[in-house]
Amino acid sequence: MRNRIASAALAGAASLAAVTVAPTVAAAATPGPVITRVSVNDLAVALTGHQQFALRISASDAQGIKSIHALIWPLAANGVRPTPALVAQSNLVTPRSRTSTSETVGFDFSDDFAKGYDADYEAGEFGIAVLVTANDGTTTYVPKAATYFIRFADALSAKANTKQVRKSAMVTVKGQLNRADWDLRKWRANGGQWVKLQYRKAGSNTWVTEGWAKTTASGALAVSARDHASGWWRFSYAGSLTCAPATSTQYWITAG
Repeated sequence: MRNRIASAALAGAASLAAVTVAPTVAAAATPGPVITRVSVNDLAVALTGHQQFALRISASDAQGIKSIHALIWPLAANGVRPTPALVAQSNLVTPRSRTSTSETVGFDFSDDFAKGYDADYEAGEFGIAVLVTANDGTTTYVPKAATYFIRFADALSAKANTKQVRKSAMVTVKGQLNRADWDLRKWRANGGQWVKLQYRKAGSNTWVTEGWAKTTASGALAVSARDHASGWWRFSYAGSLTCAPATSTQYWITAG
């Protein structure tokens, strides 16, 4: 597998396979370093196209920071969390900036992510375990300092049965929801998903939900609603643990 993010996540999963009991970390006799920031971005992986992944971790301590280690691990690992000893072995992050009392480390990657995925089981929610050690030897360990999602990208379309209707007449909007299949290298129907039909009146910035529909096994959907004024219509999908949110293009209908 070419993708380093997927490799890092799977390496964490492989390491967790040997862990049977979640660790209990004893309270330190003296205050440990403080994790001041953990930032990470979600990924919606399609079949082509470059994306960027960035992880940043900052910590501070009056005595200075000796090291920061981080490990990516799948939250679906049967509730088992990585141990501090396991995280200490990871070299995922590297230094970005340092002062006498603080340090920031990070991990960056930019590539055609889809080429690095070859199986659907890699989609889901992942945790970032962080272990910080100060110069005086005190440590702070947080097994789930942040979380992020690697999801299948979704494509959602919308088209109404007309471009002009009488006021208060019914409008039917049809669409299709597909998701990227990293294994088969093609788009496939995303069935059994709830999608909402939204309306935005001309001159307004607010989208109002006018109805819901569940996609069929073939990914198709259709929703009917009453059109009271000219405006834009669209479908919106909130996503799931493994499928990314998606919004269709807007479709204008004149009501008069």
